[in-house]
Amino acid sequence: MIKRLFTSVLAAVMALGVAVFPASASAAEQYVYADDPTVGMQLPYASIAAINDSAYASRAINFAGTSMTAAQKASANGIAAYCDFAEEVMARVTFKLIKEAPCVIDKALLDTQVLSSNYAYNEIATDFYKSEIKQAREVLRTGGVRTTVGTANVSIDPSVSKTIFDIVRISTSSAKLRVEVPTKQLASFTDGKKLNFKIEFGADKLTITGLTGSGVYVDVGLPAITGNVDFQTVAVGGVPMPSMYRREAHYITTNVDGVYTVVNNEKNFSDIGLLHPTVQHAIKMLSAKEIIGGVEAGKFDPAGSVTRAQMSKIICLATYRYNPAAKSEFTDVPAASWFAPYVASAKAYGYLNGYPGGKFEPNVALPRDQLVAICARAMQGKYKFKPIDTATLLTFTDAAAIPAWARDPVARAVNQQLIAPTASGAFNPSSPVNRADAAYMIAEMFRKLG
Repeated sequence: MIKRLFTSVLAAVMALGVAVFPASASAAEQYVYADDPTVGMQLPYASIAAINDSAYASRAINFAGTSMTAAQKASANGIAAYCDFAEEVMARVTFKLIKEAPCVIDKALLDTQVLSSNYAYNEIATDFYKSEIKQAREVLRTGGVRTTVGTANVSIDPSVSKTIFDIVRISTSSAKLRVEVPTKQLASFTDGKKLNFKIEFGADKLTITGLTGSGVYVDVGLPAITGNVDFQTVAVGGVPMPSMYRREAHYITTNVDGVYTVVNNEKNFSDIGLLHPTVQHAIKMLSAKEIIGGVEAGKFDPAGSVTRAQMSKIICLATYRYNPAAKSEFTDVPAASWFAPYVASAKAYGYLNGYPGGKFEPNVALPRDQLVAICARAMQGKYKFKPIDTATLLTFTDAAAIPAWARDPVARAVNQQLIAPTASGAFNPSSPVNRADAAYMIAEMFRKLG
């Protein structure tokens, strides 16, 4: 009876246009992947290029909300895309235009931008309500300058950390090339120290000098080039590096000097053709972004397992939180191992924890509850998410089996639609994840981190 029920569930979801994976699993344990309603979704980014006042910003924000379908408004990807658009509108309306090389940014300058930022911020809050979009997180505020010069000597005073702004941006007048600095990083600067570096803006590239050794990470934004943006990434000195596409730009988080450009970096694998198209796309996108690689030339091994050591590296690359000098304190992580700095970095940022006795168990296959928790923690570390009701979100048939430590992050992952459900409705917290399932979930997290 139960077997017939699982089979009928599987048939039903297939009839609805969704697909399952892996084929080798029992019908009840196969993952169900639904079509993403945000595929092809177009927000009016072209209209914000001409934004020059708060009233124009208000119209753009309102138009974006009303242009979304009900399915897109209910989708975590749709909500994340709308938040990104709203944040970019605020950034465009909140700036000072400068025409000289010295680019000094301090609290006094940002204080002049508070009024326009507040207006746009209130319009966003109103449009969330009018458009019936559930606001999952706080909207980040960006202030700063646009410059018409080819070379900008930037000096940022730590007083910016005492403003309402989360990000300081330095960009070209068109905002196509941009460098953004999270202001909270500068709060630790003492003794009159300022962040000083130089930006040289080119037609489709920018060069940074003076950043190496500062201890500060910046986000470098560059426009897309001809091709599929999902299979492009940012290169530093010609070497492709992890990056993400958001707000109509490719972004890389970096703390080193170099020449930054965008390159096409599509990779193909011969053993993923039978996977659901959504999973295939996730694998190809993450590989193009240099976050997940294959196991050998032209092979991805979708059914292979993911170890805790491997996941440490993946999450560090996906979130740009990696310190090559980090030292691990786990007794089973050799200092000379390739994964030692990744394990130490992942632990420092709260993504992964160890086991009793001071062990990390780097070679243990990653279970599903740990993968979900890692992705949820990564998102929580970047954004200020609204409170959630854990009990109402954990509706899995085996919810009682989810460990106490994992219940909150799993609920947050459900809320952000990171998890592909199984046909049976079970979560299977202790089941090892395969590389394809891990790629899908990491890609969903990656999209929302933008």
